[in-house]
Amino acid sequence: MNPGWRAHTGASVTFTGRPSDLGAVTLNSSAAVTFRAITTCGNGVVDAFEQCDGGNNSSGRCCTSGCSFEAPNTGCQDDGSACSADVCDAAGLCTHVAGNAGTTCRGPAAQCAPRGVCSGTSTECPPEDTHAEGTACFANSPCHSGDGTCHDGVCLGVERDCDDGLPCTQDSCDESIGCVHGHAPYSGCLAAQRSRLTLKPSLAPGRAVLSWRWTNGAALSLSDLSDPTVDASYALCVYAGSPSALIADMSLPAGAKWSAVGGSGYRFMDTVPPTGLRLRSGSGGKSAAAMAGRGVLLQRAFPFAAPVTVQLRKAGSPLCLESQFVVPQHSDAKRFSAYAP
Repeated sequence: MNPGWRAHTGASVTFTGRPSDLGAVTLNSSAAVTFRAITTCGNGVVDAFEQCDGGNNSSGRCCTSGCSFEAPNTGCQDDGSACSADVCDAAGLCTHVAGNAGTTCRGPAAQCAPRGVCSGTSTECPPEDTHAEGTACFANSPCHSGDGTCHDGVCLGVERDCDDGLPCTQDSCDESIGCVHGHAPYSGCLAAQRSRLTLKPSLAPGRAVLSWRWTNGAALSLSDLSDPTVDASYALCVYAGSPSALIADMSLPAGAKWSAVGGSGYRFMDTVPPTGLRLRSGSGGKSAAAMAGRGVLLQRAFPFAAPVTVQLRKAGSPLCLESQFVVPQHSDAKRFSAYAP
């Protein structure tokens, strides 16, 4: 007898098994037959009387642990898009429809940063937008700190002070790395028709001997010089080689060591160490500057590679007087001297 058949008294027969196992059945007219199909939920095969079969006897993928469809709009497997709602439909399929309006789908949640926000009408993340200009923020970047506002996607707070206290560095700030201290000569300085330089080393730090003359210079007004007796500080910077490297510098701060001279210029005098500078305004070919003393701080050992550039700079201003010496008259471990042109 087929193993799915069971004999019963009273000439009745019950079949328990899969419908496909039934085979051919021949019964006499007095036999009573009952059919009952076996279903195995969780075997991954959709049997009779099952709507679905996930193969694991647990809910998910829009099929319950009882092998029937999950209710419509039940959550299902995430498709990875922040702008889609992952829900079951009435046919037991996991669908991914547009939704989640207002959800950030691109970019960090950081203040002022570019971002994308789901529209709710598309499963795609829209193009980036930025926080409104002027939105309040708190800056903590390499160049800004404290309370600030958003500008072009960046939080700008109080600018960091990158002044390193050295008179001949160009101090600036780079948002990617922070403070930068350049050691290159300024550009756009005023030139003179004649210049002369002598520089000698010293065993005592900050006591190198320097003599520099800048004569028959470009037009230079008294107002260009400002008033160093009050608040205009100057610095002498000497560079050598190509690319240029700072080899000597000296600060000439505003204050009592300065004095006005004849209504046309100013003089700086210091006794420790002995140093003097004279600045004279004038029309083109009439202005002049001259400095001599022992107050120069050497940054490099002698000898120096040409060209050598001398710049006298006014702090916080583009004003700069420059001489460049291409061919030295003398250059060794004890002295550098040159004329220009």
